[in-house]
Amino acid sequence: MLVTLVIANARNPPKSQQGMLQDVHGLACKNDDMLEASNMLQDLQELVGLNFDMVVASDSSCNFTIVSEAIAITPVLSSSRFTIKIKVRIYQQNVVVPSNKTNLFLVGDERGITIITATKNAHEGLEALGTATIVVQSTSFLATNIIFQNSVGPSNEQVVTLAVTGSNSTFYNSGWLEWEGTTIGLNTLVYREYKKFGAGADTSKRVTWEGFKVITDLVEVEPFTPRNFINGSQWLNSTGFPYKLDL
Repeated sequence: MLVTLVIANARNPPKSQQGMLQDVHGLACKNDDMLEASNMLQDLQELVGLNFDMVVASDSSCNFTIVSEAIAITPVLSSSRFTIKIKVRIYQQNVVVPSNKTNLFLVGDERGITIITATKNAHEGLEALGTATIVVQSTSFLATNIIFQNSVGPSNEQVVTLAVTGSNSTFYNSGWLEWEGTTIGLNTLVYREYKKFGAGADTSKRVTWEGFKVITDLVEVEPFTPRNFINGSQWLNSTGFPYKLDL
C-alpha cells in the first residue's frame, strides 16, 4: 500500500529499544537528554519511557545542529525504531528522509516550539515537490511535537510544506495552522468536516470554498475512517500512538 500526502501552501505546524549503534557512539549530548523522556512529550502517555538514539540541538550540547546530517548516519533499512530527539529551536533547513531510512522517529520538545521551516518556492525555478520543507520517502516514518512549515508566503505562488511518498507514515500532535493563501489551489482543494466538537466547532462561519463541505451522512464519511482509508488495522498499532479505527 502506498500512502501519499502532499500539503501545499500550508504551514503544518509519531521506540528504539536498542542502544546507540557502534557507528554513532559518542553522539550523545552532554546532559541527560538521552535518558527517560516521559516528561518531554506532550500528551503522549503511551510513549512513557521513550529513549532517544540521537539528539539534534542548536547549541554545542549535541553533535548535530542539522536534522538531515543526523538522519544521514542512521541505520539503513532498519527493522526497529530509531528515535531522534530534536530540541527546541526554529530550524531553518530542508529535510529529506531517503527511502532506505526506514522506521525513523523524529520527536520534538513540544508542539509549537520545535519548528522546521524553509523558504524554497516556485520563483527559484523549482517544481512543486522541489519546494517541500520536508520530504519523506521512507516507510514507517513517525513524527511528533514538531511544526513543519514553509514560511515563504502566498506571494511566491505554489509551494509545499510536507511531501510523503513512502507508506505507513504517521504524524501525531503536530498541529495545523490556518491557510494564509488567497485563491491559489482552492478549486482543487478537498476539505471535509464531520461531527466537530470543542472550540471552533461551529461551522456557520466557515469559508465558502468550493471544496469545503460539512458531512452529515454516515455512509459518506465511512470511506474516510482510518480503517478504510489507510488500512489502519494493519499497521497503526505499531506506531505506539493513540488512534481510533472507526467512528
